[in-house]
Amino acid sequence: MKIKDFVELTVPHYILIMIIGPISAHLIASGSLPPYNIALVILSLSLAVLGFNSMNMIFDAKLDKECKPLRVIPSKRVSVHEVKILSFGLFALSIFVAFLTDLLFVAVLAIFIFFAFIYSYEKTNVKKYWFGSSFTGVILYGLVPIFSVYAIENKISWPFVFVFAALFAVVSNSKDLEDMDGESKLGIDSLPLRIGFEKTLMILMAGLIIIVTAVLLASFVGILNKSLVFGSLVCYMLIIAIYPSVKSEVNKLKYKNTLAKVMGKQYRDIVTQSNIVTVIVGLVLLIQLVYGIFSMIVL
Repeated sequence: MKIKDFVELTVPHYILIMIIGPISAHLIASGSLPPYNIALVILSLSLAVLGFNSMNMIFDAKLDKECKPLRVIPSKRVSVHEVKILSFGLFALSIFVAFLTDLLFVAVLAIFIFFAFIYSYEKTNVKKYWFGSSFTGVILYGLVPIFSVYAIENKISWPFVFVFAALFAVVSNSKDLEDMDGESKLGIDSLPLRIGFEKTLMILMAGLIIIVTAVLLASFVGILNKSLVFGSLVCYMLIIAIYPSVKSEVNKLKYKNTLAKVMGKQYRDIVTQSNIVTVIVGLVLLIQLVYGIFSMIVL
């Protein structure tokens, strides 16, 4: 397997979720820099994410054949058997590292692996339901990072459990925006197919603003650290600054089907593949990090 194929299969930039999430969760809960043992938690979660992404490629092969035919499995650059071995190996390494920390964290990791499997596996296939992406995103990327920190340190900010969960409940539907054509053909009932592209995008951006506003108000009345008032203002500025990039990626998606019809399905990835998921998830991670940094400031 070539390095390029490994990268395409595992989508390693998703590791950032498992780096920034636990660090931000610790900063918010304790107001201090994280201890060294959080590195093992981050390593274990990162390996699990790589395992999940490669496993998901197997179960998404039919969808990718329609929407992203140049991906590793549809283009037959790597066999399904090879990807299964890769995914199993990454999960096994993740579990091994987890046992070097705390049994409670092993339990949290087991929850991650369980919900990752039922999201992708064709007989359970949570993704086929309109709430599937949000439900899975909340558990895997919203709750697992924050409870992983709790497992090894017994520290948690309960209000931010809801904040982290809400952030990923909102943005997890962004992936479905890229795959609407294929999902429609395969009978997957995603939120964008139910309410439309524009309304989904509106819910996504409005949801982020509502969450930041909720943190602002909770900080202003003293429920949360008052320094998070200023953190929320920074988050508003980030949303405004990144919104043009979101619009740019949206425009790519709008022209995706037209160009693919003209040039042929095999060129779909080349002409119009969008980075909307990367941009939006990146915005969420910046919001988490901002709240983490401002939590260290006591007013």
